Amino acid sequence: MYKRIFTAVFLVFSLLGTTGASADGFDDLNVLTEYYPPFNYEEENRTKGISVDLLLEVTDEMGSGLERSDIQLGQWSKVYQQTKNQPGNMLFSTTRTEKRENLFKWAGPIASNQFCLIVKKANGITITDINDIMKKNLKVTVVHDDVAQQMLQSAGVPDDNMIERPFPGLCIMDLHRNNVDAMAYGKHVAMWMLGLYGFNSYEYTSAYTIQEGDLYYAFNKKVEDDVVNRFQQALDTVKASGEFDAILNRYR
Repeated sequence: MYKRIFTAVFLVFSLLGTTGASADGFDDLNVLTEYYPPFNYEEENRTKGISVDLLLEVTDEMGSGLERSDIQLGQWSKVYQQTKNQPGNMLFSTTRTEKRENLFKWAGPIASNQFCLIVKKANGITITDINDIMKKNLKVTVVHDDVAQQMLQSAGVPDDNMIERPFPGLCIMDLHRNNVDAMAYGKHVAMWMLGLYGFNSYEYTSAYTIQEGDLYYAFNKKVEDDVVNRFQQALDTVKASGEFDAILNRYR
């Protein structure tokens, strides 16, 4: 009799352990993002976007209890440094580059992105080479710690040619008011934001593509490999199911 009771209790706890194991470790993380539409942003006090919706599908697949309201939206430089330097953080959407490769653990990709120099068509600015920034002494507005800024720095563009801002909205206003010659940012995101700010995005264009890159979920280096690997497996499962295509269609 006692043997049967022990066996039953063991099976119950084994099942409970199996149910919660898939999300073990992930739910202890701070999940951080920034305003970067259409991938991640806030509308009517609700976090949304392609990467947000994908994240929720992935964490549901893992058995995680993550809710939309658990996702913390903040200033890019702050959440970037927090994720890089403090254990227990995950950040998205983060462009995976050679310079950043060893700063984080990665899961993805989410989507591809073009990083460009956006200009106002009416100003007639042409850029055929990155060196034109220096040759023509162009002023480029950038978001502090953003990948486009890092790409320009790696290409040898001096700080004197860059106007650094904490938020992309301030860069949009710089460009609109002709305070700068160009904005270095993700092309599709910049065009989306111009529309959100009430400007006609058709009055702007990409004058030069700096580089292309893939967006990822970035984990602090001290997050257990098992957590990142299980997240990647769940992400692959969601993508294979066709659910990601449905998410993309919601934002077209």
